[in-house]
Amino acid sequence: PPPLSHPHAATSARPRALPSPRRTGDPDLDAAKVSLGAISQVTLALQPLFKLSVAFVNRNDSDIAEMVAMWGGLHEFGDVASLPRRRMVVYREHGRAADHAGFLDAVDPFLNLFFFY
Repeated sequence: PPPLSHPHAATSARPRALPSPRRTGDPDLDAAKVSLGAISQVTLALQPLFKLSVAFVNRNDSDIAEMVAMWGGLHEFGDVASLPRRRMVVYREHGRAADHAGFLDAVDPFLNLFFFY
């Protein structure tokens, strides 16, 4: 007997997808070029190791719109967690602790976590 197949399975007579023809000047093609151009212009740079300093600030959410706009500029890695039922916001101050941190200083919390407890 012939093998069972799904009614929507691709066969040589019924391809899964057909390319749609595009011509120069087509707005869809231009949009794709802009999108790919923006994606391909990423610059990566290595950063030296550094310690992170993390602190949490709990506040009421009455001024959340103003604080969120300001918070991103104050802290390199700062973020915000909203707790609407409590009408509270937790702001995380997450930034670099010191410029002189060496390799062992940077991994010390992980070493203590995994090897000394």
